[in-house]
Amino acid sequence: MDLRPTDEQRLLRHTVREFAEAEMVPHTLEWDDAQQFPLALLSELATLGLMGIQFQEHYDGAAMGAVEYCICIEELARFDPSIALTVATHIYRFGSDAQRTRYLTPLAEGRHLGGWALTEPQAGSDVGSMRTAATPVAWWKENKLDMRASDIAELLLTDCVVPDDQRLGDLWEGFIDALSVLDAGRIGIAALAVGLAQGAYEAARRHAVVREQFGQPTAGFQANQFKLADMATEIEAARWLTYRAAYLKDCGRPTTWKSPIAKLFSREAAVRVAEQGVQMHGGYGFVKDYPAEKCFRDVKLTTIGEGTSEIQRLVIAREYLDRPHDG
Repeated sequence: MDLRPTDEQRLLRHTVREFAEAEMVPHTLEWDDAQQFPLALLSELATLGLMGIQFQEHYDGAAMGAVEYCICIEELARFDPSIALTVATHIYRFGSDAQRTRYLTPLAEGRHLGGWALTEPQAGSDVGSMRTAATPVAWWKENKLDMRASDIAELLLTDCVVPDDQRLGDLWEGFIDALSVLDAGRIGIAALAVGLAQGAYEAARRHAVVREQFGQPTAGFQANQFKLADMATEIEAARWLTYRAAYLKDCGRPTTWKSPIAKLFSREAAVRVAEQGVQMHGGYGFVKDYPAEKCFRDVKLTTIGEGTSEIQRLVIAREYLDRPHDG
């Protein structure tokens, strides 16, 4: 299994990183404070193909694979996971040709913004217990802890009638289809966690190089050097697990247990890296002017969204118990 990046993949990473540094970094704190996705950014994201990363070219998509998808999500999350989370939501599955023609092109062109509704207060991780009953009402926007520029709102769908031409997939197969989307989405969340961890690490490293204590940069202290070494090691391990799962998906091979492993390790590694990043900033780690504080808040969603860490452990355990694996 050759996971070495191609020249095209290296160029893609460089392009997305360059865009994020120029167009996102100057505004991340502003977007976070406003708790609002920057709609003006949509057209720029679309120009790079990031609003339809895996959409077919027929629908103005970029027709990229899972590995390229991970590269894009990782690089965006490195600077603002809110934007990465919103971009990652644009996954298409189960739609008819007519539905794809109608909806995918405006999504890929940045004229529309897609969403993914799944969690209910009484269901949570128990997807099978959903009781979605859709009369449009006013827009309920939650005041949340992390990734605040990615809107989350309550939808009340009461006595909603869905015409057949608007239904995705086959009748009575919604639960199975939702699980399939979650299985694919795990790789995206893993990539998001890797990018967030990388951003937290780089912020900690920069701060350690410039901040002086006792007559020397804090990067000169062995305790901080050990922290940076541990952070870098966890990020590298998480990245390889994530891209292995993406590579297998591109090869058409099952990722039923590879993707939850990548997601579980990456999200928990990101939590540890973000926490150490705050620690290395000292008192500055609690100040909003420093990225460490935002990384620490943003990382929590990765342990909950699209299946909690506890659910990932259940999935992994069942796979290992139900069938032997040769490693």
